[in-house]
Amino acid sequence: MFFYKGRRVPAKQGLDEAGISTIVFRERDGLATINGSDLTTGIGCLELFDAERWLKTQEVALAMTLEALNANMKAYDPRIHLVRGLSRNDALRGKHPKAHRRFRTP
Repeated sequence: MFFYKGRRVPAKQGLDEAGISTIVFRERDGLATINGSDLTTGIGCLELFDAERWLKTQEVALAMTLEALNANMKAYDPRIHLVRGLSRNDALRGKHPKAHRRFRTP
């Protein structure tokens, strides 16, 4: 079952209504279709894990750099970004992909 044009229909009926023909598998076609999908999924998960770890590492490196340089943190004040025309969410998030979990607008 899946949704087609806002209503739940059996897959065969939905494909027929959409004018999409079904695939008829022959010898080894089924195996070729699923072969490697587990590997691809596993590699994708590893890449996602590495990307998240890299982002965390970069956030720590940035914080340490700003602290070592005794940086002027006033430039990161969300009120400055609001004056510049960014929305409240953009200003609070600083366009950071994970920060939206910490700062939500009601």
